[in-house]
Amino acid sequence: ALPILQKMGSGASADQTGGKHGPAVASQGAAVASKPVIAAPTAAEREAARAAKIQTEISVPGSRQITVTLIRKGKYGLKLSQKTGCLWKIVGVDNDGSVAEHNKANPDLVVREEDMIYKINGEEPNIKILETAEDGQHIEVTLVRVPRSIAPPPFAGATVTSKTYF
Repeated sequence: ALPILQKMGSGASADQTGGKHGPAVASQGAAVASKPVIAAPTAAEREAARAAKIQTEISVPGSRQITVTLIRKGKYGLKLSQKTGCLWKIVGVDNDGSVAEHNKANPDLVVREEDMIYKINGEEPNIKILETAEDGQHIEVTLVRVPRSIAPPPFAGATVTSKTYF
């Protein structure tokens, strides 16, 4: 008779020989492999991974940082997107709003699409600062500008959160 490989319910298998009395029974003491336990990352590990992602975003050859001071006057006129855990990217600038006024007054420091918000008031880019700013308040925004010739498509295949400021 030919050997038969029979799959057992416990995940074990036995090489068995079929014959006139049927296949042999697998041994009862077969070892069952257990899955390794993977611990969830700590807060420090998550923050280190986030910082590494951000460093990858801003360390593109030819990129540069630009710091601008925006004065809130009504709406900003920005449309922003964010990959999960990464920097906010400017995906649209309206022709009216605080940013448009800034761009007209400062042609050498224009805020444009594809710029990434690196810092707000010298700290991590917390968008709540922009949302809660009062009219007339000055906000310092540090942007990272990646050369357009090497900029990848914005967030291809990534989870994106979008916000529009009015």
